[in-house]
Amino acid sequence: MEITNFRKNPLSIEGHNSIIISQSYDIFQNLALENWLYTSCDFSTSNISVLLMWFNEPSVVIGRHQNPWIECAVKFCETNGINIARRNSGGGTVYHDLGNLNLSFLTSRKDYNRKRNLELVCIESKATSSIRAEVINLKSLCSDIDTAKVIEAITSYYKQVYEVQDDHVFYINPNENVFPGINQIQEELKSWDWCFGHTPRFTITKSFQIKAKNPVVNVEILMSINKGKIENISLDPQILKSESYNTLKQCIINNPFSILIDNSLTAWMHHSDDKMVCQIVKHNILQMILGVLR
Repeated sequence: MEITNFRKNPLSIEGHNSIIISQSYDIFQNLALENWLYTSCDFSTSNISVLLMWFNEPSVVIGRHQNPWIECAVKFCETNGINIARRNSGGGTVYHDLGNLNLSFLTSRKDYNRKRNLELVCIESKATSSIRAEVINLKSLCSDIDTAKVIEAITSYYKQVYEVQDDHVFYINPNENVFPGINQIQEELKSWDWCFGHTPRFTITKSFQIKAKNPVVNVEILMSINKGKIENISLDPQILKSESYNTLKQCIINNPFSILIDNSLTAWMHHSDDKMVCQIVKHNILQMILGVLR
């Protein structure tokens, strides 16, 4: 069933157990839909349960408190058109594509039953059991399975267990007309401030050698990043002149943690008195960042 507006339509989910199947493959649109349902529907007093099912085009989805630079190859994802998204909920990092069905169970805290929810996705197979793995392709257990059959089976079982009526199985396009305010949620989820700017503080280091008048000197660069921006940088031992070091900090602190910092480093190097040492420091800073971005 399709509806035009969840707030105005009398057959909305309020007061009814429902199944919602998103027709969008956009990770940010689907996460926004999940967020909209969670914040706009009163699950605490209505005792309703909603099953949301959705697919996404290739995306890496990290948990609310995770570090995207640690959890995935950011540069690879950007180069290959793979979205990086941050969920509102916690948990680990997962990869989504159109062969991966996502299920969200929405209900009140007191009615939440993880074991009961997992019963919906049990697979019966005559194949020989193997060592339990965290991830498995269902086609390896049942060669003729496809996503449509999985949705059909889960929908049928959920309707039976939760007494969902046929007119409360919704196939929806999660847009502003149906879910007022969803566009703003989607833009917030797509923003750099959310995807990268919510990253907890972390530090990276790199060691290198520099020739001096005496034997070779081992130098360590330490950079701290907080909320996706460079917070501080230090060198041990300090091989830069005091003025060059202070200018370096002014150039890069509060900049987003990105290879685009190259422009600021180049300007810093050209205006420095000790260009040779600055060039070595610049090179190693960029190598350190690239090592994280992959």
